[in-house]
Amino acid sequence: MSLLEELDLLNNFNGDPFISSNTEVVDGNDAPLVALKFATIQLLSTLLNPIKIIPTDSGLPRDWRGLAELAGMTAESMNYLEMKSDPLSELLKLLPKSSTRLKTVKDLRAFLAIIDRFDVVDDGESLFESDIIFYKSRVNQISLNSKSPAWLDPEIERDLLTYDDTIAGDKKIRYDAFILYADEDSEFASEVVTKLETEYNLKLCVKDRDLLPGVRFEYEAVGKLIEQRCNRLLVLFSPNFLQSEGNQFLVSFTQALALETRQRKIIPCMYKRCELPMSVRYSFCLDYNRAGKLWNFWEKLSKSLESNSPNTSISTPMAALVKTGTSLPETSSWWDSKQVDQNEDSEPPLSSFDRLSINSHNPLLSSSLPKYSTAKSNTKKWYKKVIGSSKKKKENDKQGKLLTTAD
Repeated sequence: MSLLEELDLLNNFNGDPFISSNTEVVDGNDAPLVALKFATIQLLSTLLNPIKIIPTDSGLPRDWRGLAELAGMTAESMNYLEMKSDPLSELLKLLPKSSTRLKTVKDLRAFLAIIDRFDVVDDGESLFESDIIFYKSRVNQISLNSKSPAWLDPEIERDLLTYDDTIAGDKKIRYDAFILYADEDSEFASEVVTKLETEYNLKLCVKDRDLLPGVRFEYEAVGKLIEQRCNRLLVLFSPNFLQSEGNQFLVSFTQALALETRQRKIIPCMYKRCELPMSVRYSFCLDYNRAGKLWNFWEKLSKSLESNSPNTSISTPMAALVKTGTSLPETSSWWDSKQVDQNEDSEPPLSSFDRLSINSHNPLLSSSLPKYSTAKSNTKKWYKKVIGSSKKKKENDKQGKLLTTAD
């Protein structure tokens, strides 16, 4: 191709490429160079990396060097490319940042024609077209799904431990129990989970099923679930279970929680015969293999995991008053209205301490407690009267014995 033909081709190519704009996509039938797939780049490397001895009529090399010169690459960049085993591939990586002339597939086609490499244009035409179509389909798909994701609150993220948390939002999901087992016993564990959740309507937390991927420090996350979100820890003991130091650590950790909170936290279940760890050796253990008419393993297991509220129905009138939140003056007046016969057989009025011991959430815990001293004084009077009556009775008995002896 002569120099005049090259200049004519440049003039017909969407304006002068040496002063092209920064817009990556020139028209609907074009795409930026990043749209070229690996197969297309491999074909270009195969055809353009070999050095051509004969240049074009205008003196441009008919290989990758000709593209680099047309793109305006500096001498330092040319020396860098010459040291590479695949200079064409490296050139395509540098072009988006280093050149404003060669930025699109259409630019590449024009420059290949300028260096008399119509063979490359013909061989790569089908690949160029398929790459452009694929690129545009991806751009359209991204534009249709342009809704940006919500900002992640670090405070909320730290509390996301299970899949249920992603659905529940701010509400923290609680579980009846966290089930702990050896990997080799996963089949039996699956049976336990299915039976308890379907037949007994219990909600269990299973690490392999419920724990979110990406949670840092697995044992820390499991420990947090056991401590804050699970009422019990169901442990399926077996020889394989005892081989895991992680499982034994979680058992010891939960036992420490149970001692601290004075709760029945661990539910040990013997799946296969083994020696129980010292931390649970003296706890009552459910034996899966035990047989007997009075022994129903599944019933006992489900009852052990249930978290019913404690029975607060107390039959005494005083307890009923305290349970309903009755204040201390009202309680004292209740005793007065009943006109309790304060003799040896009657019950003393309840003191302030007695009321607090029945219900620790009673409003008597406030700083204004001292002004309510009526019940306390009533109690003292009762004890004085009973003690005085008792002393008087003993003195009468003693005098009676003396009189009898004198007679």
